[in-house]
Amino acid sequence: HRRDFTINTMAMRLNSRHHGELYDFWGGLADLKQKRIRVLHSLSFVDDPTRMLRAARFEQRFHFHIESRTLVLIKEACDLLHQVSGDRLRHEFNLIFQEDDPPAVFHRLEELQLLAAIIPDLHWGKDQTAAWQKIFRTSAVQHGPAEKKKEIKTMPFELCWLILFRELDSAGLKAACSRLKLPAKISRILIDQNELTSLLPDLAALPVDEAVKSLDRFDETNLEAALALYPEKKGIEIIQKYLDNWKNMRPTINGRDLERMGIPRGPLFRTILDEVRKAWLTGEIQDAAGEREFLKKYLEQFR
Repeated sequence: HRRDFTINTMAMRLNSRHHGELYDFWGGLADLKQKRIRVLHSLSFVDDPTRMLRAARFEQRFHFHIESRTLVLIKEACDLLHQVSGDRLRHEFNLIFQEDDPPAVFHRLEELQLLAAIIPDLHWGKDQTAAWQKIFRTSAVQHGPAEKKKEIKTMPFELCWLILFRELDSAGLKAACSRLKLPAKISRILIDQNELTSLLPDLAALPVDEAVKSLDRFDETNLEAALALYPEKKGIEIIQKYLDNWKNMRPTINGRDLERMGIPRGPLFRTILDEVRKAWLTGEIQDAAGEREFLKKYLEQFR
């Protein structure tokens, strides 16, 4: 009775005399042939409510189906997920993220109403599936050719959580992070995503240097996710320009160069370097020679 599903109860003898003899007390082989996910007894999900999540995961992984009585038991027991610790639920979600087709698993969990049983207002829809596929394609391009796709079938967990929680408002997001006891780094990225989303409409009206300054404080995960999650939002094109061109547009000079020019260490370093970067961003500086000329004129005010 301690196993989750009948297909996981079978055992085979390996000793020489009885080698290959199958032990199957729960009809696991028949269920395997019929591609059925079936629990051993009616209290299985009471014993361990996370088995409901596992049933959906196995069903989609193996292209099986959850048999009718097990479906009834899931419907009756779904509220028990409230009793499961955040650590165990987070572990189950992380396992789903590592499946070959996580959107299919989440779609099934949505059908079974198990997502909302864990976190109110948590749902999965076609927009999340489309965002997942787009971000995955982007990750595949960045990490290697198509023949290596098997090696990169999973995305960073931060991106996975961003897509899963994309429809939650600020309060719901904070509650979800707390419920699942997400690590501080991931929680920070998720909360920052809300701030980035609210910033988008104003980005296009900002001067280039101010837009860059606003985006510099966000993790690249947030920016990459925004492109996939909100492709039609006003201001999204600024993020694309930032990632393609502006992010790495920085002065060729550094603090040591300024020291050699007689500039004392201190806050002035940052002011000067920020002004030089701004000139690069606005096009006032086009090359290293132009940078030196700009710097020469700019430093005159401090002599």
